[in-house]
Amino acid sequence: MWIFIFRQEIFECAKEIYGKEIDEAALCRICGAASEELVARLRRGTKLEEIRESFVMAVGMIALSMYISAPCAGSISSFRAGSVSATVGGSGASAGALREQGERLLAAHLRDCGFDFRAVGG
Repeated sequence: MWIFIFRQEIFECAKEIYGKEIDEAALCRICGAASEELVARLRRGTKLEEIRESFVMAVGMIALSMYISAPCAGSISSFRAGSVSATVGGSGASAGALREQGERLLAAHLRDCGFDFRAVGG
C-alpha cells in the first residue's frame, strides 16, 4: 500500500534530480519498477513509513539510473566517426553512480546491499 502512496513523491524526486526535459510516462513506469525492486530487497520487519524520506530518495535515484540507461532518455548525446561510437541518453557511469548512492541510502535496511558472491573458474 505504501508504495502507491510514495509513487508520486518518488516520481517528483527523480524528475527534480534529473533537472532536464524527461519522458514523464516512461519515468513513472520506471519509478514503479524501482519501488518494487527495493521493497523486495528490504529486510523483514522494515516499515516503509519509518524510512519514508530515505526510501523516496533512494528509489528516485535508482529509478533515474534506470531511466538514464534506457533508450527513452533522449537522443544521441555524442557521436564519433573514427571507430564509430555513439552515446544515447546519459552515461552508464552516471547511471551506475546514482544506483550506488541510492543503495547506500538504504544499506541498513536492505537484505543484500547489492553484494553478490561469484564463482571464479580456475
